[in-house]
Amino acid sequence: MTLEDRIDLLAKLGKHIAEKGDYLEAILHRTEYNNAWFTKAFQHQALDWIAQHWLQKNVLSDWATHYSIPPQNESKNIGLITESSIPMASFHDIISIFLLGFHAQIILSEENKFTLQYFAKWLGEQEPNCKKYFSIVDKVKGFDAIIVNSDKKKNAFYQTYFGKFPNLIRQKKYACGILQGDESEADILKLGKDIFDYFGLGSRNVSKIYVPNNYDFDFFLKTLHEGFKRIVLHSKYKNNFDYNYSIFMLNKMPFLSNGCLLLIENEALASRIATLHYETYKDENELIAKIKAQETETEIIVSNKAIENLDVVAFGQSQKPPLLEYKKGNQTLNFLLSLVKN
Repeated sequence: MTLEDRIDLLAKLGKHIAEKGDYLEAILHRTEYNNAWFTKAFQHQALDWIAQHWLQKNVLSDWATHYSIPPQNESKNIGLITESSIPMASFHDIISIFLLGFHAQIILSEENKFTLQYFAKWLGEQEPNCKKYFSIVDKVKGFDAIIVNSDKKKNAFYQTYFGKFPNLIRQKKYACGILQGDESEADILKLGKDIFDYFGLGSRNVSKIYVPNNYDFDFFLKTLHEGFKRIVLHSKYKNNFDYNYSIFMLNKMPFLSNGCLLLIENEALASRIATLHYETYKDENELIAKIKAQETETEIIVSNKAIENLDVVAFGQSQKPPLLEYKKGNQTLNFLLSLVKN
């Protein structure tokens, strides 16, 4: 298949997703049954964005042109260990490998396997030649390079195990948000999407906020409660909220709560489920210094206003990365293109 053929096929997949057929709905239902964090509503949210903003022929063509992807490449065998934080996690890696014309040996996470497996099968049914580009495996072997989506606990193991191969081993990063103190209710509700979408489990979910000294949390918490209070109707989220509430109480840790979110002062970027960390700053210089100090752990920064020396995303946009501006995607394609040059 040529590059143009592969782009056409991905665009066709985008149309298939947009049609929301009965079989795909059954796959989403099965996924939710297998992993209650992946509600059908959040699965649809992820798929709609991908279909409308990634799997469009003009977008894919621009993406390929931007990276000067050659029409023909020597075939490479790429091992891919996927992640399972949110619906369709690792899909970008899969389409990146396919766009280059490489073969992907994919190890699917048990929590996130049915939809990705279905799409690989669907692509093969539409174009028989496409079958040679995907293998769903239990163990990668005979690969030229490896892409791993890892967590901190497994990172050292993967670095040792795959260190002698060309590799892209990612450790989970986190998103933070910046508040100036003059945000409107609409602004806070947009930020709430960055916090609560996908139950806050993704690397692009805001897990920590920076606020000015003497910030008024009452307005912030009240607004988020009004907009997102129904999230505690989800049993797994509610269980985590109750558990963390109890832990904070037993340990006599000072915290704030609005019934659907726990707010605690903590410098760490990573926070517990249903918990949001915060840290105060006195001026913009101190704010920038604090963020820069954790730059290697930061996936994205969301802010309602532009801030000098910081690359920020607007409130409400953390889970809506354009294909050409997706930092993790840029990393994948640059890695794959380095294999072409070698």
